[in-house]
Amino acid sequence: MIFEVQNLGNINHAKIDLSKNLILFTGQNNTGKTYLSYAIYGLSHFYEDQPNEYLSNKLIELYDSKNIEIDLRKVFTSLQYSKSASYYYKRHLGDIFGLDQSSFDASTFELYWNSEEELQQKLYLSSWSGRMSSTGPDLNHNLRVSFLKEAETYALKVSCEDTVPTNIGLDDLNKYVYNRTPLIDKYNFISVERTGIAIFGKDVIMNRFAQSNLPNPISTTQYSQIIQNSIREQEYLSSYIKRYGIGTFNDLALELEEKILGGKLEVSAEGDVFLKINGKEIKMQLVGSAIKSLSSLAIYLRYHARENAAVIIDEPEINLHPDNQRVVARILAKMVNRGIKVIVSTHSDYIIRELNHLMIMSAHKENPDVQKIMAQHGYEATELVSPADVGAYLFTRNDDLTADVTKLEIDPIDGIQPDTINKVINQQNQISKALYNRLFAELA
Repeated sequence: MIFEVQNLGNINHAKIDLSKNLILFTGQNNTGKTYLSYAIYGLSHFYEDQPNEYLSNKLIELYDSKNIEIDLRKVFTSLQYSKSASYYYKRHLGDIFGLDQSSFDASTFELYWNSEEELQQKLYLSSWSGRMSSTGPDLNHNLRVSFLKEAETYALKVSCEDTVPTNIGLDDLNKYVYNRTPLIDKYNFISVERTGIAIFGKDVIMNRFAQSNLPNPISTTQYSQIIQNSIREQEYLSSYIKRYGIGTFNDLALELEEKILGGKLEVSAEGDVFLKINGKEIKMQLVGSAIKSLSSLAIYLRYHARENAAVIIDEPEINLHPDNQRVVARILAKMVNRGIKVIVSTHSDYIIRELNHLMIMSAHKENPDVQKIMAQHGYEATELVSPADVGAYLFTRNDDLTADVTKLEIDPIDGIQPDTINKVINQQNQISKALYNRLFAELA
């Protein structure tokens, strides 16, 4: 699926292939990487508000005949955010970004499939059965839903034994269709504000920063939707754990703790996260910066991550030594290989180079010399990433402070080569060489 935007913040144009399992955003500061990440998050949570004439007609047919078949291909091929209809998506962006809605007046968005085959593959993974609920007071009714996959027919069959309840509306049909069809991934978001949220999130919740001379307490609505949701996740973490327990990706959380954190992250009955080392409990405000930075990822892996989930991670390298950045890159690769879609915004040459190594090893994994290198340096087959699963995009700042987003090709030998990072490294190497030659000549 392609997500195409124009005039978003300082981004002139971007065209992102969301079908890739690992997507990398890299480039200079203030070029729109976080903006585009926020927009993708908003898309994944609010696309069901897009009006759909086909579903509207089917709802009328349901009231008339009590039995309908909804061709899902028609539903989702019509799901495009054209320039003339982009209002229905972008009306939520003010809340997503925590900005005035007028900030997006010039922005346009389009969403469309790479091919009919991609849509059919997605639909094939869907599973349907049960009853449709309504948003009204009468939730008890006999509206049955099943999914037909016969002869390449991807259709919903909706039937009612009695009269169709009058409180079943288009919103109910929209949400039922969109929420149960995993066509647009719903992303979690691990933001750059995670270190502050780890320390002060509960203080914001409890309004501990409200000044006594102010008539109203501080509202979390002043923050972006991503920050609000992160704070709420922390607020309800304890009850979430009680309900769902530890997930299937806990082994990756343990690996992160063992290789970097040096202890285990635990959650109190009140929802406070702390680090436990040799039986000693250390509060988050007292742990090192790397632990604060990685605690959100570890908690996500232990409790929230599920197969076919999706997550956006803004600058995973924050506060990490280069060797730990390499560890994080390999854990990200394992997440992708086990069914989690990952979007990463990064400035880290270490993360990009490590992912390059994993892609090159994957492309040449049958080569005996590559196998020897993997064994020598402790690489596992579960860490290798197929280049076909990766999409990389370079954000470049123009003289007028706008930004262009271009797709980076993945070379079978060199992997991803972001020019803006390589240019800085080459400049530093040239300075080092010049200093060495000059000082060596003086000493000689």
